[in-house]
Amino acid sequence: MVRVPSGNAKPYSYKGEFYVRSGAATVAMPEEMQLGLVLERAHGIDRWELLSSARDLEAIQEREVCDFRDEVIANGRGKFEKDAKMVDILRALKLLDPDDRPNRAAVVLFGDADSFGGEYMAIGCQMVAVEGTDLGEHFVDERLVEANAFAATRAAGVFCKQHLARSVTLSGLQADVGVEVPESVIREALANAFAHRDYVTSGRVQLRVFTDRLEVVSPGGLHFGLTASDLYRPHTSLPWNPMIFGGLYRRGIVDQLGSGTMRMVKLCTEHGLGWPVFSSTPSSVSCTIPRRGYWLSAAGTSILLADQEQKALRIMTTMPTSRGELVERLGLGDTQIRDILGRLRGHGLAHPEGLGRGATWTIGPG
Repeated sequence: MVRVPSGNAKPYSYKGEFYVRSGAATVAMPEEMQLGLVLERAHGIDRWELLSSARDLEAIQEREVCDFRDEVIANGRGKFEKDAKMVDILRALKLLDPDDRPNRAAVVLFGDADSFGGEYMAIGCQMVAVEGTDLGEHFVDERLVEANAFAATRAAGVFCKQHLARSVTLSGLQADVGVEVPESVIREALANAFAHRDYVTSGRVQLRVFTDRLEVVSPGGLHFGLTASDLYRPHTSLPWNPMIFGGLYRRGIVDQLGSGTMRMVKLCTEHGLGWPVFSSTPSSVSCTIPRRGYWLSAAGTSILLADQEQKALRIMTTMPTSRGELVERLGLGDTQIRDILGRLRGHGLAHPEGLGRGATWTIGPG
């Protein structure tokens, strides 16, 4: 094998061969990583979203664009005149070519389904509700939504309301009724899928509601060196489709700072749910969110827990909790609590912060 001078920790090529460093050694880069680097370099020059849609302005839903304008103004995420016309808005967003014909990003965000159905097979969302915990079980409902990203997100929200349990929270004399999984978490998961997916890859974004969890699956893997574990901590925002992402950001659906996935974790915890699980393969990225009363392993599958283990986790979702506090609140002995925490830690459902008896426990793998 050819060895090259050290000093660069990133993947690189040398005389037509690709290499990557592992510690002090220089090794041949896996073919999968080589292909990813080639695709990322080509993508920076010739992005799918910037190509011509072969459509004219009649393919764009004017009402959707005007609603977008009004919400951007309300969110303070852009400067438009309140009576700005559709063509002016699209031009300002760089979604039109010099002849005022929409590019593909414009169709993804604002396209009329009648204008692209059958040709752009990646636009839209496929939704299914399953009576069970895997796709081989009975489908309660199945829908194909051929619509732009904004319309598909709304349709998916309605689907979730129909198939997720309702939660009721009392606030004074008022009862606030919501969905067991926070709507903002569902919306963020869907928007991330539409913004970061690979539109060259066939297949639509998938929304799956199981009895124990909700899954959003996006075609195409992670890029720019990101891994699934990076999504649990602050990371640079590197959208695969910056124009599409920009439209979703301006409308207030996603966050610009790479913290959207972290916000999802925080909201699930505040809502008394377990952590969402992010996973990726070369062909897809999945976000799996536990439904109320269920807890997920790092692989995204449900874990069967004893009643006291579930009670301990529910306490920890409200705030970091010491072992002594769990002893008092659960009415169990110190040895029992220590055993419970050990099992939860082994499952990746809880972890300590600090040392000794002064440590506090919180949910998540740590």
